[in-house]
Amino acid sequence: MIDDGLWEQITSKEEYARKQTANEASYIWDHLIEKFGQDFLNGQLEFAASPSGTERAIRQLAREDRFARRILGKSFKEFLDNSQRILARMTTSPSGVVYVFLASPHDTPRDARVAELGIRCFVARGLHPKSQRVVGIATERYEKGKGFSLDLYHLFKPTWAAEDRERMDAIQKEFGFFANPKLTTDAEDECPQS
Repeated sequence: MIDDGLWEQITSKEEYARKQTANEASYIWDHLIEKFGQDFLNGQLEFAASPSGTERAIRQLAREDRFARRILGKSFKEFLDNSQRILARMTTSPSGVVYVFLASPHDTPRDARVAELGIRCFVARGLHPKSQRVVGIATERYEKGKGFSLDLYHLFKPTWAAEDRERMDAIQKEFGFFANPKLTTDAEDECPQS
């Protein structure tokens, strides 16, 4: 039996308010899902590997729970805020999916940007042997007053063979993609304390 007014009691607590405030970062992720979903449904994706690959990527973005979306939203925003200094970032979701963010200069051709995103996702898969799935999101470096475009990439690679490792090593040697990543660890409480 649940008493009347139980929900009101929960939502009036200070802990609930702190969690809701912390969850505001997750709305960035929600916005990405909506943007990719609308563009996909309206046939407005300029570069897409295949409709099924794009749909799988959007579904993966949407599969993340609210807490994971908060972590991913914060990571994506921080990345964009620092995109003049950082070209790419890997972030691992609590779900185990690896996300690759890429921000290229505005004059980078879209096809080149998508190709680089795919290669970076491949390298990220090799660097995270327990993760079979990598999703990439590319955009332009943030510049006030300039618009932006978004690209989405999905890689599902259940096995990682010796030849994959050799290819990854060659890519890292030639292009330096994630060759010397700066590793950071952030702690995030689902229900933040005061």
